[in-house]
Amino acid sequence: MTERNSANIVSTRRGLLGAVGVGLGSVLAGCGSVRQMEPEQIRDTRTVDPSRVAALSVTEATGDVAFIGEPRDDIKIISQKHPTGGVTPQELDTDVQIVENRLEITTDEPQLLGLGGGRVALELRVPPSVAVHRLHTNHGSVTGVEVPDGATLEAPDGDVSVSRARGDISARSTKGDITVDGTEGDLSATTFDGTIQVRDPTRVTTLKTQTGDITADIPAVTDDALVESSTGDLLLRLGEGLSATLSAHTRTGEFYVPKQALRFRVHRRTETQLRAAVKHGTSRLTARTDDGDITIRA
Repeated sequence: MTERNSANIVSTRRGLLGAVGVGLGSVLAGCGSVRQMEPEQIRDTRTVDPSRVAALSVTEATGDVAFIGEPRDDIKIISQKHPTGGVTPQELDTDVQIVENRLEITTDEPQLLGLGGGRVALELRVPPSVAVHRLHTNHGSVTGVEVPDGATLEAPDGDVSVSRARGDISARSTKGDITVDGTEGDLSATTFDGTIQVRDPTRVTTLKTQTGDITADIPAVTDDALVESSTGDLLLRLGEGLSATLSAHTRTGEFYVPKQALRFRVHRRTETQLRAAVKHGTSRLTARTDDGDITIRA
């Protein structure tokens, strides 16, 4: 190899390395510019005087809703804006209005080709003096801690979670799971495509799902209570104070019942039906599944 050829090869290699360096620099610069173009998230906080409010409702929300009941001197509303698709945080709005002593909270998003332009997650910190009628979101989950009596929690496209509720609770979903840990009133929980897990309710009214399992404490029931899943297993933990007649049905599953329990007496049992009395049988409890097992613990 001649000296001229060697010099040409070295020169070519240096040129290639330089080009690669320039290319990498351009790519990194491009990544940096993309990051700078992403709109930053914004956290807004508002407060409302609770003396002006008797009840609270969240409707037409576009993100997760979290409710926390706690001793405090104001109602705090925290909005966490999550813009997408080139939308700025300023385009995501939380509307707070007081209408006849009722605090109404909604969130809004611009519609981009029908896909929306982000989400607004809500965190509500509320004193015990304020009642709650409804906590509803169209896109997200709903959680409630120390929710007062008579509240309805709805998340058609997400999960619903309730803990230490202070009264009757209605929890509803379509495509999510429902979890309840402690209520001081009647409990109703319904979903279409999800599981239901219930611990320490005061009284059960309805637990119903289409395609999930149900696991629940049953300390007491209303006059005509129902626990039902079309394609899931049922596990019912009967409380010591429960007095009810139990009617259980399964089409393709099995029954698992206590072998020895003085307060649980089986009156009739077939492959598909079970009838039993729990203590004196003063209320009626129906447990039903088409394609699942039914387990009773007493």
